[in-house]
Amino acid sequence: MTDQHTPGPWRWVPEPDFPWQYQDLMSASGEVVLSVEEAPDPSGIELSHADARLIEAAPELLDALEGYISDCTNDECERCIKARAAIAKVRGTQ
Repeated sequence: MTDQHTPGPWRWVPEPDFPWQYQDLMSASGEVVLSVEEAPDPSGIELSHADARLIEAAPELLDALEGYISDCTNDECERCIKARAAIAKVRGTQ
């Protein structure tokens, strides 16, 4: 397992053999980042799609957050503290 995430953007693609059950999260280079089986319960599928959108947006969210804190010069700013903690969690340095 590597400490670096696969570069984005990421996008969800139906699994060719089971398009109704599985999805692959693909990188821009075509690498499978994650393969997920959707829940059979319709309420689980809705939650699954919400989670899928969040996961798909992760590289862009990280990039935006890093851009945000690059301008933060106040070490006591609560938003910057939270942003730095979230980035440390992603980077595995927390």
